[in-house]
Amino acid sequence: MEQSSDEPVAGRKRGPRAGTSREAIIEGAWALAMREGFEALTMRAVASELGIGAMTPYTYFRAREELIAALLDEVLGTIPLELPEAAWAVRLEALVRAHHDALLRFPSAIPHLLSTPMTGPKAAVFAEVLMQVLHDGGLVAEDVVGGFFALAGMNYGFASFESRRMNAPPEGAAQTRATLLTLPPEQFPLTIEVATQLANFARTGADYDFALSSMIAGLSARATSN
Repeated sequence: MEQSSDEPVAGRKRGPRAGTSREAIIEGAWALAMREGFEALTMRAVASELGIGAMTPYTYFRAREELIAALLDEVLGTIPLELPEAAWAVRLEALVRAHHDALLRFPSAIPHLLSTPMTGPKAAVFAEVLMQVLHDGGLVAEDVVGGFFALAGMNYGFASFESRRMNAPPEGAAQTRATLLTLPPEQFPLTIEVATQLANFARTGADYDFALSSMIAGLSARATSN
């Protein structure tokens, strides 16, 4: 992680305990989140992780939500931004896949990423790079923004599905398929026909590959029409 300022949050009169810093709080919270998930993050739990007073984290973060936002920025900071010297669609695919892979590495962060405004410096850099690639492809400003959110939304949705299904026991898919096959065939002929595919959706990377290639093809067509 990049070194952060040790300056306490404005308005807190009490000084920090010796040996603590904003960076130390983030590192302790990161270790806890990697071990137990983002849902385990409380200010008291972070303090316990670091062996400091329960109120010490508040010296640097006014609330749990502020600390989580800092950690989410670190998650987005793990995305490699070095792109191949290639056509814009190839660069776009590489970057979007890198974002998707980061979400799969930190699945417990996904609900927080969806509900927390991403305004941190690392999030801003990622957004700028992705929007620049979309702009390089010939998309106008409105489509750059639309494409950015469409791709991000696709990644959040797929990563949410995949993080629960890829390592799930196969019995779950078998049960889903069996349930679908009990539907009345006169009402649900197509559902029954594709029951196996529905039950196994997002259990491998093939479904994501299809969605991403379709999205890029659509954006390419959009750029060509401008």
